Amino acid sequence: MAESQRNVLDSFIYEEPRTSLPVWYVEEGLIGQEALLSHFNPGRGAAVAWRMETQKGDPRPGTGVPALLLMMEESALEFPKGYVREDFVIQGLYAVFNCCTHLCCQSGWQFLPRERQRTDLGYDTVYCPCHASQYDSRRLEQYRHPRGPRGEGAEYLGIYKVPKVGPANRGMPLIPLERDGDRIVGRLKDPDWYRYQKFRRRNL
Repeated sequence: MAESQRNVLDSFIYEEPRTSLPVWYVEEGLIGQEALLSHFNPGRGAAVAWRMETQKGDPRPGTGVPALLLMMEESALEFPKGYVREDFVIQGLYAVFNCCTHLCCQSGWQFLPRERQRTDLGYDTVYCPCHASQYDSRRLEQYRHPRGPRGEGAEYLGIYKVPKVGPANRGMPLIPLERDGDRIVGRLKDPDWYRYQKFRRRNL
């Protein structure tokens, strides 16, 4: 279906986390609802779907792009030169395109028992449960996707991949954000930022 014929949400919708551990947004009854800035404080993160299709005004499960919303203390968040911070970080909140750059597995944040997760950088790393790659949730860096059919890969801002911890070799891309009151809206500025390995989503 063409983009002009579909209704796609640019906001983020809470999804069921892949964990049996207690999760704050499950306990607060937010599954299926829109993520708001006021739901977060430093140290909170959530599994969400971005660009979900709607049917009769309601989000259609399974149609969105997997993402993580994370909030860190602004002063603790490392941000590289060459990018406008306000395009990606709103009061310490940012969005990660949630596909590990190794084999596109969905990673998680505080979704494994501490004794099962490698804690090289503490418990606040984004962690891939398939092959144990870790990403530093407090450090954002510039990366480049591998070459594609159109030539050199796109540059992008991503969450920092911890070297020599798991097989992934570059960071997971961030999703540019805008604030609409209390709403957090993701903006698709360059689809090549989110197309890598064999992962394709029709909503991009």
